[in-house]
Amino acid sequence: MKLIITTLILLILGGSFCEKNKAPQDSLIKKAVNERFDIKLEGCPTCGYSWFLKSIDSTKIKLKNKTSIPASGSSNIEGGYAIEIWTFVGLKKGKYKMSFFYKRPWLDTIEKTKTISIIIN
Repeated sequence: MKLIITTLILLILGGSFCEKNKAPQDSLIKKAVNERFDIKLEGCPTCGYSWFLKSIDSTKIKLKNKTSIPASGSSNIEGGYAIEIWTFVGLKKGKYKMSFFYKRPWLDTIEKTKTISIIIN
């Protein structure tokens, strides 16, 4: 009986953990030329994790700013989750893909990825 209860607790906790660390679904953003747009990614910077952007052609989409705010329910970033806000502007019409990956900078292991399709009209 003790083994069954322990197993159930581990399954419940494990399911919650996996859900929290589940990779976000791909997204689509449509904007006009020179219109700013934000991409918000949840992370845990005080755990050593950060989101990184694979290279983009800065003549077509330009990164304007990157900042972090506490995730909902948190009073500060320290010791908790945060939302990384990446602000871009589309410079040329076209269809683009932006890929982000979430990892600790000193490790090779990527924890999650997110790909966002951008249409600039």
